[in-house]
Amino acid sequence: QVLDPPLHAHLASLDALSYFFCFRWLLVLFKREFAEHGDVLRLWEAAWLCPFGPNLFVYLAAAVLVHHRRAILEHCADLDALLKLCCKLSGTLQLEPLLALAEHMAGCADAAGLSDFSNIDGLPPPPPLAARIASS
Repeated sequence: QVLDPPLHAHLASLDALSYFFCFRWLLVLFKREFAEHGDVLRLWEAAWLCPFGPNLFVYLAAAVLVHHRRAILEHCADLDALLKLCCKLSGTLQLEPLLALAEHMAGCADAAGLSDFSNIDGLPPPPPLAARIASS
């Protein structure tokens, strides 16, 4: 809603604000979504390391939607089409660009005061997740 109002408005027009179409992603923590099997393990490791922990999966789901916003806006005229599109993404996602976008979105949410994980216990901010994951 805050980061991409047109996409949010489109999802609202589809009565999709329950985000039911993202349920599988979150239920299995993106296990089936990435092209490279090792990416799933790296994602899970990132979730253990990052300051926003389990919220990483929520930001990653949002990143997938934003990354595919053109297809959603142009080709998803109803909830069934949206669900079909999300199912077709299985096995095709690339971790690094989505992780970088998720991190950016988390930073924007934090800057807007919509998160509670900034500067935990006065620690300096961690290096970007994408850089940490790429080096592992």
